[in-house]
Amino acid sequence: LLEFKPFYFETDLNYRSLNLKNFTDPFLIEIIRSQIFNNGNLNAKINFNIKNIYDLDRFSDLSLKLKIEQGKMIFSKSKIKWKGNVDLLVEDSFLAFDDEKINFNGKMVIDIKDKDDFYKSFQINKDLRKDLKKIEFDFDYNFNENKVYFDNLRLDNKTNENLDRFINKFNSKDGKFFNKITFKTFVNKIFEAYFG
Repeated sequence: LLEFKPFYFETDLNYRSLNLKNFTDPFLIEIIRSQIFNNGNLNAKINFNIKNIYDLDRFSDLSLKLKIEQGKMIFSKSKIKWKGNVDLLVEDSFLAFDDEKINFNGKMVIDIKDKDDFYKSFQINKDLRKDLKKIEFDFDYNFNENKVYFDNLRLDNKTNENLDRFINKFNSKDGKFFNKITFKTFVNKIFEAYFG
């Protein structure tokens, strides 16, 4: 759908498979940094539906919902599956442009369908494997610094002081970089802080 007065377009893009590196291409990042979409006259709705993702281990069924509303880039209600038994939903998320800085802010909800497989995959200590259905947190990813900050981490809608201290300590560190190993370690430390 394409309309000109006012300018608006809507499209659904369906892929059987996709290499996620296409979304992190330097050219695409530069387009975002140029703030070309930060235009009050631009309105659009683009839905990316991707069945398989090559370079994200065991992730599938990505539904990326991009809404551009008076120049604001909103990604709310986007979701992806991990191993078919964990659903990750992004809520209230958007790109924020401020003084040459670009931040991706939002809330992540992780619904765990098979807790035993989840614990096994992350090699969580057996003493810490409690009945768990949902993990929620707010996040702020700074594109310029390539850093991520977390807040309001909750397990089944609960938190505690140890978990808050762990997140505050993590946020104060420099060089926060995630790969498969560091991410598994991070998740383990969350469970140690909350259940330990």
